[in-house]
Amino acid sequence: MTWYRMEFDLPATPKNIWVPWRAALDASGNGFVYLNGHALGRLWEVGPQREFYLPECWLKFRAGEKNVLVICLRSTERGSQLRAAEIAPYADQAERR
Repeated sequence: MTWYRMEFDLPATPKNIWVPWRAALDASGNGFVYLNGHALGRLWEVGPQREFYLPECWLKFRAGEKNVLVICLRSTERGSQLRAAEIAPYADQAERR
């Protein structure tokens, strides 16, 4: 098993704006993804899922609070390696409330 741990901050958004967030992962191997101690989903080398919705109720937005994404990968024929990870908004899904 290969473990990866990533910390990230999120910017505070105005109270009348809702922005959904995602984690986009490029990895070899099969495994699990956790967000702030919550099981987020399974990651399979053959896909198709590479993006994971980050539930707002599990995210931390306050200054100085870190979010933690943990990925556990089991080797396959191609090994187990996290090649890239991106935390980004689903910008086209943002709403004014």
